[in-house]
Amino acid sequence: MQGESWKPIDPAATYGVVSNNYMRAGGDGYKVFATNGINAYDYGPGLEEVLADYLVKNNPYMPVMDGRITSASPIAVPVPSETTTPAAPAADAAKPADAAKPADSVAPATTPTSYVIKAGDNFWDIAEQLYGDGFSWKKLSEANPDMKVMKLPVGAEMKVPAK
Repeated sequence: MQGESWKPIDPAATYGVVSNNYMRAGGDGYKVFATNGINAYDYGPGLEEVLADYLVKNNPYMPVMDGRITSASPIAVPVPSETTTPAAPAADAAKPADAAKPADSVAPATTPTSYVIKAGDNFWDIAEQLYGDGFSWKKLSEANPDMKVMKLPVGAEMKVPAK
């Protein structure tokens, strides 16, 4: 829009565009932003950091539905109380003690000093695997400042700081 009326896009003109870091890097096939940006700059934290900080600050997160989203079958979500203590589970003689928790959910006893990145890895998942807590992803990011949060290099060795 120019002035008070709509004008066709001029292919010879330069336009200002505001986008998120995903689109700026050519996400969703918009490579034109990554390759043809003039005076392009990234300002502020990445969206993944903003979202993680927001979720930590607003824990537990409860989305506002404003009547736009409805549930076909409401689900009761228990909210832990600070004054109540969960009852200890009854001992099950048929299960060995190690079978109580799946192996994937148990954090390793010692944290390794490095990690080789695999396809599909991200800081959150690696932090869950190594520390048992996805919110520790910032430790990994800070210890590896040359690694892009959205594009971890497959096969590269990442430094892993101690818990």
